[in-house]
Parts: sequence; structure tokens; C-alpha cells
Amino acid sequence: MLYKAEFHERYTDASEHLEKVIETCEFLINDCSLKQFLLLILQLGNKLNAGTYAGNADAIKISSLAMLADTRANKPKITFLHYVVDVAASNDASMLEFRSKVADFQRMSKTPFAALEEVNSLVEGEK
Repeated sequence: MLYKAEFHERYTDASEHLEKVIETCEFLINDCSLKQFLLLILQLGNKLNAGTYAGNADAIKISSLAMLADTRANKPKITFLHYVVDVAASNDASMLEFRSKVADFQRMSKTPFAALEEVNSLVEGEK
């Protein structure tokens, strides 16, 4: 009875969080500007690493993306990420359109993991 009484409220809260996550995932999968930007990172990384074991990569690890801001150039306060953004802006500024969704990413990243586990517990509770 307790499960039945709390179900609607728990379901509403959990489904709102889950919808944010699904929206963000769909954006990450389908957005053309983000795909172009990631391809540019891959191409520039392959040029930078030409002649080494990492010079002909087919993909980028997600963990490597976090290091883009740490890879320094020979100019002070300039990173590889700064360089990629400059190249994108000068060649095709539409590659940077995905930045308008940054607020959505930040909102989704604040979704507590426990809220997503709540969906699982609701589904298991039905069985």
C-alpha cells in the first residue's frame, strides 16, 4: 500500500530527471555541429601526432577530451582546445553552434545519480 501511495510522486520526480538525461543523450548523438567539432579535434590530433603510434587514430576516447584543455601550446595561456576553437571559428563557425546547449549540459550534470536509480527501483517495485 505504501508503494502504491508514493508511486505517482516518485515516478514524476524520477521521470523529470530521466527526460533531461535522455534529451542530452539525443543531442550528443544527433547534433551535427558537435560531430564536426569532434572530427576536427580528431583530424588536428592526428596531424599533431603524425609519425607516432597515435598519429592515425580512428576515434577519440572520452577521457582524452578532458585533456584537451591541459595540452599546452608554445604560446603562454594557449591550449590545444583554444587552437581547435580558433581553427573552427576561422574555417566554419557553424561547428561551434553546439555551445548554445552548454547550459543544458550543466543542468543535466546536476541530475543526482540517485534520481536515475529511482527509475530502476520503480520498475523493479512493479514486479
